[in-house]
Amino acid sequence: PLARCLTPLARCRLLAAVCLLSACGKSATTSSRDWGAAPALFKATGAEEIDAVGDLHGDILVAARVLSAAGLITASTPFRWTGGGRILVITGDVIDKGTSALPIIDLLMGLEPEARAAGGGLVVTLGNHEAEFLADPKGAKTADFQAELVNRGLDPSNVATGQSSYGAWLLARPVAALIDGWFFSHAGNSNGMTESALAQTFEALFKDNGTAGGRIRFDDPFLIGADSILEAQTWWRGSAASASSASAIDADLAALPAAHFVFGHDPGAIDFPDDPQGNRARGQMVMRYDGRLFLIDMGMSSAVGYSDGGLLRIVRGNPDQATFITSTGTSTVLWP
Repeated sequence: PLARCLTPLARCRLLAAVCLLSACGKSATTSSRDWGAAPALFKATGAEEIDAVGDLHGDILVAARVLSAAGLITASTPFRWTGGGRILVITGDVIDKGTSALPIIDLLMGLEPEARAAGGGLVVTLGNHEAEFLADPKGAKTADFQAELVNRGLDPSNVATGQSSYGAWLLARPVAALIDGWFFSHAGNSNGMTESALAQTFEALFKDNGTAGGRIRFDDPFLIGADSILEAQTWWRGSAASASSASAIDADLAALPAAHFVFGHDPGAIDFPDDPQGNRARGQMVMRYDGRLFLIDMGMSSAVGYSDGGLLRIVRGNPDQATFITSTGTSTVLWP
């Protein structure tokens, strides 16, 4: 396992971070959040392999197929962690569109302690759908998840205030993760902020400012504004006519600091006019700008239907290597 392969200092840093995150589903409420147990931004160092999965959107069958093909869980139920010391990062939007988000959350809550015990870890960052549900548990956009909760005998409004294990788990998601120079978030846009500024801004949303009736401000533009870390699209394009996308990305990476962005949120076709690898077709996992960007939302949920799915595997080295692992277990090196 990873924890036994690292230097003592790196092992302590990694296991401390993973232990803090795995405990967070048990402690968060709308009135308080233990930021030690449930960090705003997950950080770890000393990983040897990191796997990243994009939007699962309520499809437990696809989720299980992708994770088992990558060797992270058993191939059949009851699912068990088999990923050893790897860290698995899921970049949000576990809920909605499909109709089996609760089985996915059940799976992830069960895998968290197993991954930790094996010396690895499981990190699920906040997605825009989770934020929108927590902001308005009666909103039209999250109707699929609300219906699942009602079918389980749960009141969506109560869940959104931290009641039930599902509510506590949702409220304890970090806004992003930074692991050995790789920055993971739902939509990717850090807006030129440092990792500490991102964490502090997220933490501030949990403080009653007198305008939200004591509710956490999951509706804040920082989370779900058009240019936010959970909602932005094609945010890397230079703001000035003379600015290249690569230089704009570099400025954001330098501020964090990090070397790579990994994000989901957009499974559609995207134009990359200033990248020699060209445009991205819908449903593809791609690397662009010489390893600066990795787009991992493949539209794999059957409710979207853009692809059969897969994940990004990062093997640390000099340089690191990033490989696309398909839902059948075949692999393609994306970078370098």
